[in-house]
Amino acid sequence: MSSNATDFASPLAHAGLAGGSLPPQVDYVLDVISNATISTWLFTLLAIAVAYDQVSYWLQKGSIVGPRFKEPFVGPFLQSLNPKMEEYIAKWKSGPLSCVSVFHKFVVIASTRDMARKIFNSPSYVKPCVVDIATRILGEDSWVFLDGKAHVDYRKGLNGLFTRRSLEAYLPGQEALYDRYFKRYVQITKDAGGKPVPFMHEFRELMCAVSLRTFVGHYIPDSAMKKISDDYYLVTAALELVNFPIIIPYTKTWYGKKAADMVMDEFAKCAAKAKVRMAAGGEVTCIMDAWIRDILDSKKWREATEKGLSTEGLTKPALLLREFTDMEISRTLFTFLFASQDATSSACTNLFQVVAQRKDVLDRVIEENYRVRNGDIHAALTLDQLESMTYTRAVVRELLRWRPPVIMVPYKAKRPFPITENYTVPKGAMIIPTTYMALRDPEVYENPDEFDPDRYYSGDAEVKGAKNYLVFGTGPHYCIGQQYAQLNLALCLGKASLLLDWKHHPTPVSEEMKVFATIFPKKRSGDKNGDEAHRRPMPGGSAPGPRESDDGPPCAARALHHSQQQQDGRRRPSSETTAVAATPPAAGNRGDGDGGGREGRAMVVVGIGVRSGFFGRRGQQDLEFRRARPSRLSSPHYSIAHSPFYASTFPSSLFPQVLAHIRSPTQHNNNDPSSPGGGVTIIDVREPSEVRETGRIPGAVNVPVASAPDSFHVPEDEFEDRFGFPRPPRDAELLFYCKAGVRSRAAAGVARDAGWARVGEYPGSWSEWFARGGKVER
Repeated sequence: MSSNATDFASPLAHAGLAGGSLPPQVDYVLDVISNATISTWLFTLLAIAVAYDQVSYWLQKGSIVGPRFKEPFVGPFLQSLNPKMEEYIAKWKSGPLSCVSVFHKFVVIASTRDMARKIFNSPSYVKPCVVDIATRILGEDSWVFLDGKAHVDYRKGLNGLFTRRSLEAYLPGQEALYDRYFKRYVQITKDAGGKPVPFMHEFRELMCAVSLRTFVGHYIPDSAMKKISDDYYLVTAALELVNFPIIIPYTKTWYGKKAADMVMDEFAKCAAKAKVRMAAGGEVTCIMDAWIRDILDSKKWREATEKGLSTEGLTKPALLLREFTDMEISRTLFTFLFASQDATSSACTNLFQVVAQRKDVLDRVIEENYRVRNGDIHAALTLDQLESMTYTRAVVRELLRWRPPVIMVPYKAKRPFPITENYTVPKGAMIIPTTYMALRDPEVYENPDEFDPDRYYSGDAEVKGAKNYLVFGTGPHYCIGQQYAQLNLALCLGKASLLLDWKHHPTPVSEEMKVFATIFPKKRSGDKNGDEAHRRPMPGGSAPGPRESDDGPPCAARALHHSQQQQDGRRRPSSETTAVAATPPAAGNRGDGDGGGREGRAMVVVGIGVRSGFFGRRGQQDLEFRRARPSRLSSPHYSIAHSPFYASTFPSSLFPQVLAHIRSPTQHNNNDPSSPGGGVTIIDVREPSEVRETGRIPGAVNVPVASAPDSFHVPEDEFEDRFGFPRPPRDAELLFYCKAGVRSRAAAGVARDAGWARVGEYPGSWSEWFARGGKVER
């Protein structure tokens, strides 16, 4: 053993090599290594690391558009700290696929509609990832990070929270909050003494309060609502695309984690209270109530069936749910807040600014809301009435197209993703589809850079843009609350149009957008609002870092009856937030009396940092209405190919043929429109409120074309989740009808574009059916 331990010697010391038999090149290298200093070693290792980083970038980049060279290690990190909208747009226009690499993260950017849809609909290749730190803040077991069947099953248990029955139950709480905050806005106007006020922070607080009331109802105290609305921006800042991937004390991620934990603790307390109240037979007033009701109903049903007891008098949920802990409920509802807060704040800010600029749009919104409320501007609104506000909803829909709050949705490649024939996204890379370019496609939207609600009210944007309207995504992770979000914004705008009068004070940068999770109008350089004004301590006394800008739509408004408004006891504007003194206009005149009325206002889009805004109450006697513009829908006719009762030229009446092809009650009760019922699936494309009011042709199913224009373009699972029945197979024969044949023509076009060949429409639609005495099913 000792001999073996001592006989080994380096080959360089071997006598056979000592005579200089090594090649001179090797000898030189060995000499350099033996004489290298520490600094030389460090420089060499750095050079190797830089070369590896660059070569790795080239290999991942492949043939797609991107910088030829990557800044060593960090990439465009400094640019990422202050992203500019114009730089994003330039990147999207550079090619269908482009790339950047920041630190260790390789990012592929998809710019076209078809690329975006392919990513959204490829769950076997990609999964939502937000950012690296998201799992630490939202919770590693959060349902948004579930994949495959686990995600689908969890999501099905949440679908009942956004049914019409549930949305109807949430309305009173939402309206009450709008009344309360709009009164406060009037008081801010009076307190400001006639100076402009930035309202961005006010809109953020309003949208946060409405979300909280909808999600957790009155279980949460006002003090907690205020704390959450003030500190939620910390969560947003922590989840920016470029941030520390770990939580380090006193960084954005640390403050964001503390804020998120605070919110979830409050929500868990609310869940405990809700369980007690709902177990005692309480009525549903919020999403938490609706979920716990379904959980309790599932428990009662399961216990009865397991024990062999009668289920008479019990309500069987559509999907039997397991029991959830208070914290599980809390974490799920926190993801709802995460999905809604910044997006609705952005939409609300832009909505007030954009409408203030356009007298004709605001007048039509006022007219419609006044008419739907039967002349009583304080009357409680039903869901049917809200759904019937077609123009107001068109304004919201166009706003979301024109200035989509969410312009990018990050995904992560679970495995190599062959997104095109020539390029495969590497495993582990982030892939980010944008919705912005699809929503500005000039081949789909005429004058796409213009704000025009008529394209959705009386135009053909719903039909032509069915595949392009990606505001809420598509595929297995499409936004579960998209109907709620649009109806809520319509409610906000409609109520404001009747109760408030506001004016926008533009700045040179009002039209420019700032990217902070979502898009907001920019603040003017030098405006004193935002970072310094809104630092506030976190729980425990620690001070957060700078907060996102607080500027809001410069909306100057007159309080028409501000003497009726009372301070509601909530916080007043901060010291730098001033408002314009409101003065009532002359009777019958909705102008300012100084050329600043709606006819003469210089209206420019408001944004973050735009200063000013004050609100006043609008009196009924001051409302002046205009007739809505006539319809200009010009979609072509379609006919069912090979149909026994449709031809390219429609006969004057198809009542007998439709009557002969309605499905039997048995087939209808099976809720399967794909089953043969005379060979035809009859689809009513009117809004649900219209169907409930008039009834429908027996056996018809409802797929509203106006509120769900992408219906036949979505995957089968998503279709069934949305409409409650399986999607008809592509070889099925479809017959569309509406009220008078206009929307059915559009729906037929949507179906044909999505791949259904045997598509037709009933030109006389419901009007003819009812006039001819056809049977009515309710």
